[in-house]
Amino acid sequence: MRTKSALESRLAYLREMKDSCDPYTPQMRTLKGEIAALEWALEERDRGRRGE
Repeated sequence: MRTKSALESRLAYLREMKDSCDPYTPQMRTLKGEIAALEWALEERDRGRRGE
């Protein structure tokens, strides 16, 4: 499992890439999917630590 800082770092990197990509390419769909997955993982990680 990756550390929270590693997940946040990867998320920041992907968001930067998303800002510089053509929105109509297949790569953008992949980027959006990976960004959503990382956001979900971070959210679940935080939720687990709060005991929800």
